[in-house]
Amino acid sequence: MRLPIIIKIFSGYVIVCLALAGLILSVSFQTIRTHYMDTYTTGLKNLGNTLVLIIDPIMKKEDMPGLNSLVSDMGKSLQTRITVINFSGKVLADSENDPETLENHRDRPEIIAAFIGETGRVVRYSLTLQKDMLYVAVPMEIEGKTGAVIRMSIPFENIDILLGTLRHDIMKMSFIIIAISLFIAFFISHRISSPIRELNRASRQIAGGDLDVRVTLKSSTEIRELAENFNDMTEHLQTSFTELSGRREELESIISSMTEALLVIDNRGKILMFNESAQRIAGSEKILGRYFWEVIRSVKLNEIVEKAKDRPASDDFEMENTFYLCSVTPIRSGRAKVVLLHDITERKRIEKIKKDLVVNVSHELRTPLTAIKGFAET
Repeated sequence: MRLPIIIKIFSGYVIVCLALAGLILSVSFQTIRTHYMDTYTTGLKNLGNTLVLIIDPIMKKEDMPGLNSLVSDMGKSLQTRITVINFSGKVLADSENDPETLENHRDRPEIIAAFIGETGRVVRYSLTLQKDMLYVAVPMEIEGKTGAVIRMSIPFENIDILLGTLRHDIMKMSFIIIAISLFIAFFISHRISSPIRELNRASRQIAGGDLDVRVTLKSSTEIRELAENFNDMTEHLQTSFTELSGRREELESIISSMTEALLVIDNRGKILMFNESAQRIAGSEKILGRYFWEVIRSVKLNEIVEKAKDRPASDDFEMENTFYLCSVTPIRSGRAKVVLLHDITERKRIEKIKKDLVVNVSHELRTPLTAIKGFAET
């Protein structure tokens, strides 16, 4: 089933709109997520650098109870889990749990990054807290080298909640934009397809023989020019058709008035055109489309037509006590031949009379001359 052009154009717009919307949403979500991740990371990093300044004096005094108390209080006030890890990976203090119950953290990715002087960041599921967490670790220098790491972490669900809200708002706006875009796309599709449908309707009318049809479109420059060209083409066709019809009528009039029989046959011998004289010779009204040898049975005619393959041929023949002078001329295109049959019976009769007269006169003249010649000899 062939779809209307408006459906094809509109479908193309829909696919493009949905593809662009999906791409924009995907990129937007990823960009926003990265932005918030970077924002939270920067905030936690700044917090860590501040904690380094606060914790450093306590670390130098090796006051572990004071360190745990400070970390616990700051973690609660900042709603952030704070963990202090020494170079060997042992947890010295943690705002959420007893440090003695926590496993060694030396192999954690964020800890490894911090011990080489970088800011470590990772999102990981915490077995201790049973939730996804964003971990940010900063190095803490002790006696000129990284001797400990301060790690801050917040539940990733905080970011997810914020992203979910933004995602909902963006999706809602996207659906509104898509709906508006589809409405505009339908309007544009209709504007484009309407003149095309009008041209299609007009072309079907022309194909049906109505050459008076014209198209008037108020559309874009290209479509309007197409309509004008279409009208020019139709006008030229109408003029050409009128001229051809006039010439055809003239030709038919000339052919009908000819006393000679005329046949136009194709290369296979099928009759394409004929006049009344040819119809009378054939003795049948239905000869169009039949082979000429079916309607005019003459071996001699067949031979003359066969000779005229690429050049004219002519000869006379007798058929049913009538003599015909046949001329066969191939048409220039090579696709057909014109056969002319001229009744020369009367001319043949006159020629025979002349011939008989000459013979009789010769005989009558010869008889007295013979008598005179005989008398002279005696």
